[in-house]
Amino acid sequence: RPYMAPEIFKKDVSTKSDIYAVGVMIYQLLTNRYPYDVEKYANEELINLKPWMEKLKPPSHYNKNVFRDLDEIVLKCLEFDSSKRYNDAGELLEEVEKVIDNYKSSQIIPRPNPEEYWDDNLEYVVNDSILKAFELAKCENKLSYAIEILEREVLRD
Repeated sequence: RPYMAPEIFKKDVSTKSDIYAVGVMIYQLLTNRYPYDVEKYANEELINLKPWMEKLKPPSHYNKNVFRDLDEIVLKCLEFDSSKRYNDAGELLEEVEKVIDNYKSSQIIPRPNPEEYWDDNLEYVVNDSILKAFELAKCENKLSYAIEILEREVLRD
């Protein structure tokens, strides 16, 4: 039931109903929750489309690392009005690939705040900071954070 598009409850099924289900899966992957909690509704409420009367929050509401472009794709997949969804999986894939290409070419990567790795309350942070920098340096796309931590430590001394 959580993957069923609203029109299915009115016995109107199409490829756009599948697009809705894919949108639910992407939403789940990004937020660890269903877009609509249909399990709390009785069958009659589902037939009357009650869950979809609530305004859907974009994935970025629950996961700050989700880009606006990805929010837009997911929300389009989950449109209540099936005519506003992608026509088929090929069209959806094309949009996803555009977003991936745009972010690759601009090298925009969601970055965690370096402050998360820094604790000014510690009396002696050199060893902890250096260990954290080494941990980050081993992770893909985290070298710049490692450098920031090491620069702070050097400047602090």
